[in-house]
Amino acid sequence: MQHLAGKKVTYIDSYGDQYGGYSNRWEAYLCRDGTFHFRSSSNVNVDVGGAFGHSRGGDSFSGRWRIVESNGKAILQYQREHEVGTEQGEWVALGYQNGATYFDSNRVYVTEDNTMCW
Repeated sequence: MQHLAGKKVTYIDSYGDQYGGYSNRWEAYLCRDGTFHFRSSSNVNVDVGGAFGHSRGGDSFSGRWRIVESNGKAILQYQREHEVGTEQGEWVALGYQNGATYFDSNRVYVTEDNTMCW
């Protein structure tokens, strides 16, 4: 899983029908020095019976990441800047099958266009 170092990892999910839809996207820029930058965006649209609603949001943060092993499985651990040096943090199960990468069973796209790491 070290193929993630220096790369951009992207997750995209969306759904739509005649009543509205949603989109969710996040990008994680995993730097070779163990730091990362994360940003996300989401949109929801609803249109039912003459009523319309729209909401959007997002987040961005930085921190540290590393790959560890637990029970024979590869795990990505990441900590936001304020969590570094503590026991806090998040864990993501990594998977790699038929050339595709998975974070917690969700397909992600690993690309070279990492513009956040130098």
